[in-house]
Amino acid sequence: MQQGAKARRASRTLSAPHLASVRDPEDVHGRRRIDHVVFDFGDVLNHHLKAAEEKQALVQAAGMPPRDFFARYWAHRAAYDCGACSPETYWRAVLTDPHPDRIVELRAIDTQVAVRLNFDMWRWVRQLKRSGKRLSLLSNMPSDLARSHERMALHDNFDHVFFSCDLGLMKPDPQIYRIVTEQTGLAPQRTLFLDDSQENIAAAKALGWQVIHFRSAEQAAIAVHQAFDLPPILP
Repeated sequence: MQQGAKARRASRTLSAPHLASVRDPEDVHGRRRIDHVVFDFGDVLNHHLKAAEEKQALVQAAGMPPRDFFARYWAHRAAYDCGACSPETYWRAVLTDPHPDRIVELRAIDTQVAVRLNFDMWRWVRQLKRSGKRLSLLSNMPSDLARSHERMALHDNFDHVFFSCDLGLMKPDPQIYRIVTEQTGLAPQRTLFLDDSQENIAAAKALGWQVIHFRSAEQAAIAVHQAFDLPPILP
């Protein structure tokens, strides 16, 4: 599929108006005015692979030593996340014994782990939406997880949704941020991006976006309060 077609599929646009250009990016209190908030998903809106019992479930289903399993899990993840391989191809590369039943089980567990939600952040998403802010999701996510999002209607909270598996690109590739900018019409100085990866944050900042390197809801709450004219993140 050509990149343009993938980009059109990746952006689930729920409302069309573009943001107007702005003259004064700061409010009277010295905090940056924000019209558009862009969220990463993994380790920002969820707790991916942080629950010991879920890690153990993956290892047990794989029938492999934990160190070997997770080394292979991450070694092949980039190709999976950007849509370069199918779920079956990915799991066959990860497993030493890629039995079809084992692959089915691992795909189910992997998807369950991905929706272990960070409820403090989801409450903030809904609060931002109620306050009239435009919201986007920009995630390095494989097809199994992206389609699971659609079935659960998690992406209905956002005006635009961009998944790497549909774009054929991954953060921190600058082109993925350019696609988001073009398709949403966002004004970089009025856009806040939250991601747990320093590389991803640096790439967005280089294009003029406002950023928070996310480590926890508590840390993000302090950063928002200090620098941005947005509703507070509440526990």
